[in-house]
Amino acid sequence: MLTFTDRAREMVRTFLDQGEGELEALRIGVEGSPVAPRFDLTLVSRSDRRNDEREVDLGDFAVLVTESSLDRLDGATVDFV
Repeated sequence: MLTFTDRAREMVRTFLDQGEGELEALRIGVEGSPVAPRFDLTLVSRSDRRNDEREVDLGDFAVLVTESSLDRLDGATVDFV
């Protein structure tokens, strides 16, 4: 399960609202080795969903995660600093 801190949820909602309806989801991907992963977070419209992505509904917004990143993000917490 992927979780977000309250601050991260607030910031994602703020950025989505600034997109004036065009941005509807947060895409999260993980690349690189387990020792040095690289995380990619991008705001996108739902029409930008790729065939290899799953949608995770967090209530406030949707998160798109690539199939290859699902296991690596299991148990992760997203925060905003």
